[in-house]
Amino acid sequence: MNMMIAFQLKQHVFFLVMLVIGSMMLPPLLATFEIKCIDRERQALLKFKQDLGDVIKGVTERETLFSSWESDQDCCKWRGIRCDNETNHVTALDFGGLTDSDTWFDGKISSSLLELQHLNYLDLSNIFLIGMTKFPEFVVHMSKLKHLSGVYFEGAIPQQLGNLSELQHLDLSGLFHVNSSFDLGPYGPNLDAYSTNLDWLYTLHSLEYLDLSYVNLSQVTNWLPALAKVPSLRELYLIDNDLPEIILSSSHLPTKMNFSSLDVLDLSWNLLPPHSIYSWIFNLSLTHVYLSWNSLQGSIPDAFRNIPSLSHLDMSYNEIEGGIPRFFGNLSLLQTLNLAHNNLYGSIPDDIGNLFNLNVLDLSYNQLSGTLPESIRHLSKLENLYIGSNHLEGIISEVHLFNLSMLRELDLSFNSFQFKISSGFVPPFQLEVILLANCTQGPQFPEWLRTQHNFSDIDMSRAQISDTIPTWFWDLSSTKLELLNFSYNQICGVLPDLTSKLSSHSIVDLSSNNLEGPLPLLPPIIEILHLFQNRFSGSLESLCNSEISFSLDVSDNLLNGKFPDCFRHRGLSLNILNLANNNLSGSIFPVGPQCNLHSLNLRNNSFDGEFSPSFRSCRGLRVINLGENKFSGSIPAWIGDKWSNLIVLSLRSNELYGEIPSSICRMAPVQILDLSLNKINGTIPKCLNNLTAMAQEQSLAATITNPYGFLISGGYYYLYGHYDDSVLVMWKGVESEYKNTLGLVKTIDLSSNHLTGEIPNEITSLVGLVSLNLSTNFITGSIPPQIGQLHLLNFIDLSRNKLSGGIPISFSQLTYLGVLDLSYNNLAGRIPSSTQLQSFDVSAYKGNSGLCGKPVTDTCPGDEVILNPQKTGDLDEEDTLITTGFYISLGLGFVFGFWGTCGSLLLKKSWRHTFFKKLNSFRSNGGDDSDAIDSSSDDDDEMVEEDDGREEYGFFLKVFEEDTLLKEFYEKNFAKGEFSCLVCGALGGKGTRKKFKGCLALMQHSIAIARTKKRRAHRAFGQAVCKIEFMQGNLNGDNEESSIITVNNVDSVEGNNGKVVPKNGPIGTEVLPNGDGRDMNSLTCPDANKNSEDPGLVNSHNMEEPSSEGLTSQNMMIAFQLKQRVFFLVMLVIGSMMLPALATFEINCIDKERKAFLKFKEDLVDVDGFLSSWESHQDCCKWRGIRCDNETNHVTALDFPTLTDSWTSFTGKISSSLHEMQHLNYLDLSYIDLPVTTFPEFVFHMSILKYLSGVYFEGAIPQQLGNLSELQHLHFRASYSTNLD
Repeated sequence: MNMMIAFQLKQHVFFLVMLVIGSMMLPPLLATFEIKCIDRERQALLKFKQDLGDVIKGVTERETLFSSWESDQDCCKWRGIRCDNETNHVTALDFGGLTDSDTWFDGKISSSLLELQHLNYLDLSNIFLIGMTKFPEFVVHMSKLKHLSGVYFEGAIPQQLGNLSELQHLDLSGLFHVNSSFDLGPYGPNLDAYSTNLDWLYTLHSLEYLDLSYVNLSQVTNWLPALAKVPSLRELYLIDNDLPEIILSSSHLPTKMNFSSLDVLDLSWNLLPPHSIYSWIFNLSLTHVYLSWNSLQGSIPDAFRNIPSLSHLDMSYNEIEGGIPRFFGNLSLLQTLNLAHNNLYGSIPDDIGNLFNLNVLDLSYNQLSGTLPESIRHLSKLENLYIGSNHLEGIISEVHLFNLSMLRELDLSFNSFQFKISSGFVPPFQLEVILLANCTQGPQFPEWLRTQHNFSDIDMSRAQISDTIPTWFWDLSSTKLELLNFSYNQICGVLPDLTSKLSSHSIVDLSSNNLEGPLPLLPPIIEILHLFQNRFSGSLESLCNSEISFSLDVSDNLLNGKFPDCFRHRGLSLNILNLANNNLSGSIFPVGPQCNLHSLNLRNNSFDGEFSPSFRSCRGLRVINLGENKFSGSIPAWIGDKWSNLIVLSLRSNELYGEIPSSICRMAPVQILDLSLNKINGTIPKCLNNLTAMAQEQSLAATITNPYGFLISGGYYYLYGHYDDSVLVMWKGVESEYKNTLGLVKTIDLSSNHLTGEIPNEITSLVGLVSLNLSTNFITGSIPPQIGQLHLLNFIDLSRNKLSGGIPISFSQLTYLGVLDLSYNNLAGRIPSSTQLQSFDVSAYKGNSGLCGKPVTDTCPGDEVILNPQKTGDLDEEDTLITTGFYISLGLGFVFGFWGTCGSLLLKKSWRHTFFKKLNSFRSNGGDDSDAIDSSSDDDDEMVEEDDGREEYGFFLKVFEEDTLLKEFYEKNFAKGEFSCLVCGALGGKGTRKKFKGCLALMQHSIAIARTKKRRAHRAFGQAVCKIEFMQGNLNGDNEESSIITVNNVDSVEGNNGKVVPKNGPIGTEVLPNGDGRDMNSLTCPDANKNSEDPGLVNSHNMEEPSSEGLTSQNMMIAFQLKQRVFFLVMLVIGSMMLPALATFEINCIDKERKAFLKFKEDLVDVDGFLSSWESHQDCCKWRGIRCDNETNHVTALDFPTLTDSWTSFTGKISSSLHEMQHLNYLDLSYIDLPVTTFPEFVFHMSILKYLSGVYFEGAIPQQLGNLSELQHLHFRASYSTNLD
C-alpha cells in the first residue's frame, strides 16, 4: 500500500514539473506562429488613413471602418485587410460590405498604397471624398491588381488602365445614387465620369466582369465593337451610359462579334431603340438580360424563345405592345420575369404556370384584361407577384393561393378583383408586403389576415370594408408597420395608441372613413399621416409627441381648439399641411428659418390675426389656401418676392384690407389668384401681364403634385407615391373642387372688394385665363377693347361695377364662353353679334339701360325698318306647311298664273302695246297709286290728303334761317360731315341716333324713306337741304361729290358725276310748297350757274320745250327702260321653268338612319329635351346637328357643337346604333356630358370617318383606331367641365 502511495506521489510531482516547463516554453513557441504584416506596408496603410482626412458625413461609420487600425497592432488583423499566409504581404484592401452607409472625407486617396506591391484586390466602396476630381493616377501602376472597384471620380477614364493586364474584375460605376442619399450642402458632389473611347479594353484579355454604369459614353459610337474585343467577358453592366445607337455596317455586323462567354447583360436606362439591342443579343447564350428604361417598341420578339438558358429577363419601362407570348412557358429556367410599365394587353396566358422555377413575376402597370389564371398556383417557388394597375377582374380564391408557400410580396392592387376566401382557409405563405388596393374584401374585415404575422406593408384601400378594425389586427405582425393604408372604406370605431405599432418613417393613410374619437398617439417620427374626411374630434395636442416629416392632412374632421404650443416652439419641418374644414382657431404659429412647406391649406376654419413675418422663410410654397377664415391686416408687400414659386394663392372670404401689392406680379407661376370677399381697395395692378403662367395657353401638368420617397438600404430612394393638391374654386357661381385637373385651371377672382379705377389693358395679355371675376367692386371706365384676346375664357363676371361705354366687338371672339354676367353697370350701345353673346339670358345684361340688340331688344335705334318682316322664330324648327305638295302646287300655280298673264302679252302685240301705254300714262299723269298702296303703313297718312306740304317746307326753311349755326354746319360740312335726320329725330324712332356720312346721304335718306314714314315732311326736309346747299354752291358742276341730284320716279337718285344710288321705291306726286303745280316725283337741284327765281323749286307750268338734245336723251332713257322690262320678263320666263324643279331639292333621309338616330337619342336619356327637334315624323336631314348628302340623302355628319356651345348633361350612354350610319364621315360629340366609361368600341368599325372629335372616355386609347385609315382629324382632349377623377 505504501508503494502505491509513493507511485501516485511521483506521478503528481512529474505532472507539476511538466506544467512548469510548458508554461515557460509556450509563449516563445506561440510567438513563432503569429503572422505579422510587413512594417513598411503597415506604415503605408496608416498614411492612407491619415490622408483621408476628417469625416464630413458618417462619423459612426468611420469608427466602424477604422476602429481596429492601430499602429501597435498587426495590420493583417485590421478590418478590411487580408494578407498572404506565407509571405505576410498585404494582398487585399476591401471596404465593400463593411458598412451599410457611405462615409465622406475631406482628404484624398493616398499614393502610399503603391507600397503595397503585392496588392491584387482593391475595393474602396463606401469611401467618398469631397473635392476629389480626377482618377487617382497611381492606381494604373498597380500592375498585379485583379480586382478594382469603388474608385469614384469625375473626368475621363484614363487609357492607362489598359496596363492592368491581369484585371479580372473592373467596376468603375459612377455615383448615381449618392446625390439622392444625402444632403451634403456645399460639399455635394457633381461627378461626371466619361470616356470618349473604349479601345483600351482590348489588352484586358482576362477581364470577366466589367461595370461602367453611370459613366457617360455618349461619344463612343463604336462601343459594341470595342466590347467585343474582350472575349473573356462574362458579366457586362452598362446602366445609364447614354449609349448612342448602333450604326449597322457590313464591316461591323453585330452577328459577327464574339461574345461567346457573356452570361449577364445589363443595358438599362439608355433609351436605346430596338435595333441597337435585338440585332445582336439573340445570338448569345445569356442567362441574365436587363433592358429596362429603353425605347423598345412593338411586340416581344419571338427570338427570345431561342435563348433557353435565360433565367432573368427585365424589359420594364418600355413601350412594348401586344400580348404576353405563350413561348415564355417554355423557358423553364426563368426565375425573374419583369414586363412592368409597358402597353401590354390581352390576358395572362395559362402557360405562365409552366415556369416552375419562377421567383419574381412583375406584370404591373399594363393594360392586361381577363382573369388571373388558376395555373398561377403551380408557381410553388414564387416569392414576389406584382400584377397591380391593370384591367384584370374576377374572383381570387384559395384555388389561386393554396400552393404558393414561398410567397412574400403580393400586389394585386388597382384591378377589379373580388376576394372570396373561406373563413377556414389558412394560407401557406407569410406575406411581408400586402398591396390589395381596389380589391373587394368587405363588407367584413378580412379574416384571412389573422394568419399573417410578418407583414410590414399593408394597403387595402377602396376595399369596400364596412367594419371596425379588430383588436387582433394591431397585435398580428412581429414587425412594426411601415405602411398602413385602409383609406376610402367605411371603417368605423376608435383608433388605439399607435406608438408601438408603427416603425419610424412610416406611412399612415386612414382617410375617407368613419373613424371617430381623438387623434391617435404616434411614434416619435412618422413620414405621412393622412386622416382626412373622418369624424375625429378634440385638439391637435396628441401630435406633439411626433415629428411628421413630410405630410399631415387631417382636413374635413371635427377638430377644434388652437395650435398647440409644441408647434410654435418646434416650427414646421413637413412639406404638406392641410387642416381645412375644421373648427380650429387662433393665429397662425410662426415657422422656423428652415421652412420646408410646399402646400399650406387652412381653409374654412376660424383662424385670425395677421400674416406672420416668419412665413417669409417658406420660399418653397407652391399652394397656399387661407380662404374662409378671419385673417385681417393687409397683404404683405413681401409676398411676391418671398413666395415667387406660388401656383395657387387663395385668400378669399377673410377680413383683409389695403391695396394689392405690386409685388404680387412677381409670382410668375401663379395660375389661381383668388382675393375675393375681402375689403381690399385701390386699383388693380397694371403689371398683371408679368404673371407668365397665365399668359401661356399651355400648362406644365394637369395636377400639382408633390412626390415623396424614402431612403432604404443601399442608398436608393423607394418612391411610394405622391400628394396631389386640391383647391375649391368658385366656378360659374358654384364652389367646385379641382384636383386631377387643378394644374389646368387659370383664374383671377377679385370680386366683392372695394376696388376702384379701370380694368387694366394689361390683363388682356393673360391669354391662358379660363375664368375672370371682377364683380361687385367700384371699377369704372370701359371694358378693354382687346378682351377678345382671352379666347380661352369660359367664365367672365364684370357685374355690379360702374363700367361705361359699349361692349367691345372683340367679345364675339370668346367662342368658349359659357357664363357671362355684365349686369348692373352703365354699359350702352349695341350688343355685338356672335353665337355666344346672343345665347345668354337677358339677365346677363340686366341693369344696363343703354344696351340694345339681342337678347335685350330685337333692334337698336337707327336700324332700317324691314317692311316685310320674315318669320322670327327658330329657323331650324320644322315648318309643317312646307311639304312636297306645297312645292308642286307652288310650281303649277306659278306656271299657269305667269303664262296666263305675261304669256298673253308676249303672244298678242295689241295687248302688249296697250299694257305698256297704260304704264306710261301712270308716270306722265302723276298717278298716285303707289301712295295709295303705301298709305296703309304710314302713321299719319292713313288717307291721301289734299294738303300740298307747304307748311312743312316753310317750317324747315325757317329753321335754317333762324338757326345760323345749323345752316353754317350744313354748308361747311357738306361732303364729309355727320348729319342727323331732323324728321326722324322729332319722331324719336329707331333712326333717331343714325348718322349720315355727308349731306348727299342725308338727302337720299329723306327721299328714300318718304314712301313709308312722314312722306311730306321728309320731302320738304330734303327740298330745304337742297336749297341751302344750292345757295352755298355745294351743288354746282365743280363739286366732286355731286353737283346735280335728280330724284326720278322709277330708276334712281343720280348725280352728274355718274354715280347712281338705288332708291327704295317711287315717290308720289304732290304740289310743291310754293304753290307751283310741279310734280315732286322729279325733284331737281339745278346747276348753280343757271338762273332761277327759286333754285330749290322748279315751276312745271313755266318749263320750256325740250331741245333736240334733250329729246335724244329722253329717247335713250325710254329705250333703256324698255330693255329693263324685257330683261325682267325673260327672267320671269326662266324662273317659271326652273321653279317646279325646286321640289327635287327636298332632302328625305333614309328611314333606317332616322330610326338609328332615334335610338341614339333614346339611349342618351335626353331629360332636358335638348334634342327636341329630333321627331320621328319629321325628316332627319332637317334635324339640328345633322347633315345629309344632297344626292343620296344619306346622313354624312353628326355635329353636336352646332347645337350648343356649353356642356349638356345626359344620363345614358353613346348608342352603338350610330354604326348604322354607314356613310357617316364626320362625328363630333363635343359638349355631351355623360358618365365616363371606356371608349365606345363601335367607332372602330366606322371605316369612312374623316373627322372624329369630342369622344370623352377613361382608360387607354384603343389601338383599333388605326383601322380608321381615312381619318384626317382626330381630337381627344379632357374638358375643364368634365370630372375624370
